Amino acid sequence: MEAAALERFRSPGKGSGLRSRRRVRPGELLYRAEPFAYVVSKELLGGVCERCLRRNEHLHRCSQCKVAKYCGKSCQKEAWLDHKQECKCLKNIKPNFPPDSVRLAGRIVFKLLRQLVCVSERLYSFSDLQSNTEQLSEEMKDGLRHLAHTLQLYLKAEIEDASHLPAAIDFFQIFTKCRKVSGRSTERKEDKQMNKKPWLMYTRPPLVPPLKSVDYVWVKQP
Repeated sequence: MEAAALERFRSPGKGSGLRSRRRVRPGELLYRAEPFAYVVSKELLGGVCERCLRRNEHLHRCSQCKVAKYCGKSCQKEAWLDHKQECKCLKNIKPNFPPDSVRLAGRIVFKLLRQLVCVSERLYSFSDLQSNTEQLSEEMKDGLRHLAHTLQLYLKAEIEDASHLPAAIDFFQIFTKCRKVSGRSTERKEDKQMNKKPWLMYTRPPLVPPLKSVDYVWVKQP
């Protein structure tokens, strides 16, 4: 199904959502898109290609940062636009290494600064994401402020003064809009409590390759 067959809508008190403009069958693929930004988690670093995310025992390491690894020249070339600026940041903070969430936020910042049209934003742009800051506890906000400060230090090699960034790029807000996910399937408490009506399920592939694309599939619970 093309993006044109889906429409955005707002649900009072619940936020934004997507719905189909026509009837769909259970199991039908509604939409597929590459993620806006992604990184390999520390636990998998060095074991999977930074671009295609496939496992490979013979990966080629970036000669500059010595962190990113790729299947070969093709994957490295495709990943260069996302890795170019972070490469300098990774080298600059050695021997330290950023948390996964900070590295991901850094990639988001660089992508927003490039102001390129991204196909993954055909339905929702990053700016459309809700932060729900008002629902966070003060303890959670303090934790996110700490991450925002860590991000500022991490990006110092490329962004000397964060105050000169466009107003739309707010480090704290970025962390309220994104969260860490993994390729491993987890069952959440709210999933168990979900009623048995048809619902729109967000699925992600298993570890090989994890998060290469995002699928939206219409399923019907038994």
